[in-house]
Amino acid sequence: MKQLTCSLSFILVLLFSYHTTANESLMVIAEDWPPMSYRINDKPTGYAVELIQTLQLQLSQTDPIVFLPWARANQLGQSRKNVLLIAMSKNPQRVNQFSFVGPIAEGSMGIFVRKDDAIQLKNLNGLTNQGNIGVYRDGDCQQTLNQTHATQLAVASYPEQTAKQLLLSRVRFWCQADLGVPYTLNQIGKNKSDVRMAYQIKPLAIYLAFSDGTSPELVRQWHQALGQYMQTPEYTALYQKWFETDLHPNQPKIFAVSH
Repeated sequence: MKQLTCSLSFILVLLFSYHTTANESLMVIAEDWPPMSYRINDKPTGYAVELIQTLQLQLSQTDPIVFLPWARANQLGQSRKNVLLIAMSKNPQRVNQFSFVGPIAEGSMGIFVRKDDAIQLKNLNGLTNQGNIGVYRDGDCQQTLNQTHATQLAVASYPEQTAKQLLLSRVRFWCQADLGVPYTLNQIGKNKSDVRMAYQIKPLAIYLAFSDGTSPELVRQWHQALGQYMQTPEYTALYQKWFETDLHPNQPKIFAVSH
């Protein structure tokens, strides 16, 4: 009888732990980075937004998606627990600050130029003394190029600003993830064909990023929900809708924050 009582107590503790963790409030933050996340008449939309909303339904969570400039979102993610940044690339600096779940999308980060610019780049050294490089404030491009080309960087708060600078010849290069290029150009009345990728810096994987201090169990629940959803035809349709391909990630992993 004593053994049965202990077993029942253990089960109740587990159930209570699951309930409190699953309902733990998250600050869910997005940025204006189409087609990942953006707003139409103040209504959140985009691939990552729809993905998050679907996973929230599975997890019975109702935390609203808050839009902030990337620099502010990144600062909050580094200074508070229970923050979810819904679309972030993983790099050596960030793995000490966030737990990553994914990838949720894959592409590449590269250097774009105007279509009439004939420059050929074999590596990043080819950028030296060749003109300014437009980057997004505190983004992966800035962090990558800061090490070798800091004096050439022209930092903007929004991708559209850098795209305009490129097409107006105010910067020669635009460092950007290819996933967002078509929509960004469309927003300023231009087309993907107006630019070309002159050099691919690296493959790019986008993740859900949970701030340090967030419950590991909560992160695990999001990982489980994402993995289950990725096996469904509904997920394939979602990816096809936003990226015009059904070649999507389907085996998400957890990369726990490392100290």
